[in-house]
Amino acid sequence: MKFNVFYVQTYPYQPFVDYDFRGQNKTTGMLHYGWKLPVHAETIGRRLFGGKQELTNPDLEGASSYRERVQAATRMLHELFRYAHARRMQTGLMFWINEFTTEFDHRLPEWSDRKYLPDEGIKGTRNARLGIAEDGVDSVSFAYLTPNNSVVMELNRKVVQAHIETYPEVDYYGLYQPELPRSGDEYKEIWGRLNKKYGLEPEFSLEKMMESARTNTMPVGVRQAPRPQPPDHRRN
Repeated sequence: MKFNVFYVQTYPYQPFVDYDFRGQNKTTGMLHYGWKLPVHAETIGRRLFGGKQELTNPDLEGASSYRERVQAATRMLHELFRYAHARRMQTGLMFWINEFTTEFDHRLPEWSDRKYLPDEGIKGTRNARLGIAEDGVDSVSFAYLTPNNSVVMELNRKVVQAHIETYPEVDYYGLYQPELPRSGDEYKEIWGRLNKKYGLEPEFSLEKMMESARTNTMPVGVRQAPRPQPPDHRRN
């Protein structure tokens, strides 16, 4: 088997990029959601860790401050991309938009001109965290996280710019959406703007896509085509 593209996917809470926005510096930069992964007496293969008390990335070992982690993490990715190119592989970097670390999320009310999502749309929802990462409905920022908020789009542009400027050697860039997207009932308006700009209809129909989503109730989340059966090589 031959691989010719090397892809890296990063998350907002990780230390692979640094930027500031409207005077607010990015201060969150950890691996493993900020969790400590201990190496203890029952850890399989614990002798291979050379007596270490927790699992850490060797390239970030000893990096205790945010700035040190960013420097070590970016150096590691640059080296990975360099090595991939040396092996005549193309490289790709995927990163998230529309999801920001807490230091930016919690300043959206201050930066925004108004709430964009009504309180009724948030009532009854729950917030969830994976370590230092927000995963779900944050009561402080949720009402402002919409493409109609110019501040959110400006912050997205800053995120995109920071990744491209940090890793200019990459061949491809990809944008990734939150697993639990945050949006309101503005999709019709946003679709209308996209359709007006790009002439999507009638080739692409919002109603048909919505109906397909409503009727797609298979447990795996997407329709799967029947798997092709391997040829029968048995002799008669």
